[in-house]
Amino acid sequence: MYFIKTFFKLKVYLWVVVAVLLGLLSMWGYGYLSGSMEKQSEAKVSTTIEYIEQVNELVFLNTSVQKIITAKNYTILFGQEMPFSEKSALLIVNYKAKFGIKSPVTIEKTGEKRYRITVPSFQVIGLELDAKEPYILYDKSGDILSFTTEEIDTGQLVTDEFKSAEQTSFLTQYEDDIKESAQNYYHNLFKSISSDLQLEVVFEQ
Repeated sequence: MYFIKTFFKLKVYLWVVVAVLLGLLSMWGYGYLSGSMEKQSEAKVSTTIEYIEQVNELVFLNTSVQKIITAKNYTILFGQEMPFSEKSALLIVNYKAKFGIKSPVTIEKTGEKRYRITVPSFQVIGLELDAKEPYILYDKSGDILSFTTEEIDTGQLVTDEFKSAEQTSFLTQYEDDIKESAQNYYHNLFKSISSDLQLEVVFEQ
């Protein structure tokens, strides 16, 4: 009787050992398969060149601009603003504005070694986002019921800022600096040809 009880006890222990071994084996197998499987992803980029254009642009002044943009969205319910549904964002945009000319200058000889250069009207040549920090989402918040409100499109805010007519106002604000830069450019250019050339620089309005 003692031997029979001992046998069944050993059998129970044996099943426990077998179960533990099977569990360890399963865990090892799962880890091995996970390590041997490769995760793959694909991305396709399509590039289309719309047109190629030769330009005669010359930049006389670069201006670093930082703009603070605040935006709010809220839900309209029965023609009225829904209470506590407002979402707000504060965005800091950093970019560079370039000012100069897009048309060639006119050069006239007015005497012996004397020339007049007529510079066309200044224009906004282009805008360029700051390479390191184009924009910073400084703050973003929402009221208790703001889950009903559309998210604020920060990318669109930056795009709209680039379309802003405010850039043109910088032309007036920095006109003297642009003229000074243009005069220095053409004087240095002609002096490199001949040091005794006399140059007059005039600007179209």
